[in-house]
Amino acid sequence: MYTFEERTKAVELYIQSGYSEGTVIRTLGYPSPTALRNWYKEYLSMGSLHTDSAPKPRYTQEQKVAAVEYYAANHATLTQTCRALGYPTRYVLRRWILEICPELLKKQRTSCAKDKHLVRYTQAEKQKVAEAMLLHGIPDYKVAAQYGVSRAALYNWKQRLLRRNGVVPMNKKADPIEQSRVKESLEAEIADLQQQIHRLQMERDALEKAAELLKKAGGINLIHLENPEKAEVIDALRPVYRLKELLQLFQISKSSYFIVFMQLRRTSIRNCAVKSGVFFKKTHHAMGIAGFILV
Repeated sequence: MYTFEERTKAVELYIQSGYSEGTVIRTLGYPSPTALRNWYKEYLSMGSLHTDSAPKPRYTQEQKVAAVEYYAANHATLTQTCRALGYPTRYVLRRWILEICPELLKKQRTSCAKDKHLVRYTQAEKQKVAEAMLLHGIPDYKVAAQYGVSRAALYNWKQRLLRRNGVVPMNKKADPIEQSRVKESLEAEIADLQQQIHRLQMERDALEKAAELLKKAGGINLIHLENPEKAEVIDALRPVYRLKELLQLFQISKSSYFIVFMQLRRTSIRNCAVKSGVFFKKTHHAMGIAGFILV
């Protein structure tokens, strides 16, 4: 920001030089061409330039004190305080702390062995602290202040708890090859789980269909069913599931299934023919369904 004298000197030189912006900038080293033109327009319209005025403060004294008190009461960092209150920047907050309570930024870091008793926690206590952060979402700086430990120690406890429960913690500096292997392992595990879900759904549908078609009292064991019963249930489920996986579920070979299937088909055709008054005569030179001719 330029003073009243500097702006007046620039406008006067601008007029004396025949309105040459380049001459003013080369001679004085300031301002920009746009600023110079604005100053000249103001000079023409008002006959003079405005004098300097103290800028209005952006934050009140109450806001400054409130920010410093929050920083001290919550044992928060500069960034955490700014995020919680929504103002100001870290550098402005640091300046406020130095003005109001400079001792907050002059904490003496002493050794535990010299000035403090070394705090030791059992594995159960460490697990309880880590669970408090993971399950209840308590900020790590509050937990660190409550238990008198560093945030680095809390991070180590949390990592151990995650590994103990089979969870792979994220590592920002992990090897890309290792990350690719972990990703492939997780994708394979997801595919395996999807296959298990599909098989369980198929078993459930098979049991429901067997109970509907066979109408057996008590429990039904798909493996212990007779081959004709298996073929009947499989035939009902073929529009939904593949034949190969149904055969594996019922533990019946493909050839056995088709033998029973053809027998059931011939029986069905016979029943339909009898009901409609059509009779068949068995021949001795043909096989399968073609071994019957209408008479």
